Amino acid sequence: MIYNDNEELSREFSKFLIDQRMSKAELARRLGMLPQTFQQILQKKNLSFADMSRILGAMDYKLEYDFVPDEPPDKKKSKKKE
Repeated sequence: MIYNDNEELSREFSKFLIDQRMSKAELARRLGMLPQTFQQILQKKNLSFADMSRILGAMDYKLEYDFVPDEPPDKKKSKKKE
């Protein structure tokens, strides 16, 4: 999946927590921080790779990323019409 901004990433991560049956408070505890501090991290405008790696590590997951080419503008337009 491609995330366009940190807000979208944070929303998807919240869904992931639900799928994992884990609360943000529980994850904050695992990270050794207050739930409010954890929420502030998720709401940062520039959520960092290091932040997300640390968060996922507390859940026994790892962060993977990939570089993908952007679609040419003509293909983007044709997809919108479909």
